[in-house]
Amino acid sequence: MKKRTLIALASVAAFAAQAGIMTNVGSTAPTGYTVGSGDTSTTRSREVIRTDTQQFVIGQSFSLGALGAGDDYKLTDLYMKSGSAEDWDIYSGNLQIRIFSGTSGAALGSFSFDVSAQGDGTAANDVTANEWVKFTLDSGLVVADDASYSFLMTFDSSSGANNDHKWGFRRDSTGVYAGGNQFEGRNNASYNIADWDTGGGTEWNNVSSIANDDFLFAVDATVIPEPATLGLVAAFGGAVLFIRRRLCM
Repeated sequence: MKKRTLIALASVAAFAAQAGIMTNVGSTAPTGYTVGSGDTSTTRSREVIRTDTQQFVIGQSFSLGALGAGDDYKLTDLYMKSGSAEDWDIYSGNLQIRIFSGTSGAALGSFSFDVSAQGDGTAANDVTANEWVKFTLDSGLVVADDASYSFLMTFDSSSGANNDHKWGFRRDSTGVYAGGNQFEGRNNASYNIADWDTGGGTEWNNVSSIANDDFLFAVDATVIPEPATLGLVAAFGGAVLFIRRRLCM
């Protein structure tokens, strides 16, 4: 079976939502990330929203550079700059992030963040405006290099009825990131938003690109060497171990 087929199967398996962790990493922009917009001084933001009558989805596309032949990326963390102060303890249900190849089709991976479980158990805000939040993508997601991807974020139906969930994230309108752009979309036909929870590519219904706009974001990833390279490393390690054993005899 070819390696790309293995990756595709892993991606399908990854769609069963993995549990993620949210961490407030402070007002200093992350560094050392794989791709991202950097940080700019801005007061603009866009909210991810879920109420009984409305769902607002937000997201961003991004591009990953080329690696060595057969190598891949493993996406590990997503950073977003909060545009509002939030007490995570008062939320119910999950904030869900799904990652896609390009900007359509079924998700490659789905990650659920139980917001209240990330809170500190007090009435104090867990994040303030202009602080960065790190979304750790559980065990990560392996994707091919030299390609474009995107993520969409919303509160899923586990948030329950009679709860107004609104969380703003900073964005910039000057084209600060050249490898993609902001997306947003609204579905306010009913409380039970079937599109998002059904998946299979319906997440992109009514979601549009916002020209020249980008969220202030960063994506971190590790490099996964192609299997042949890993085999050579293992063989080399085995040879060294054999030599050491021979010398010790």
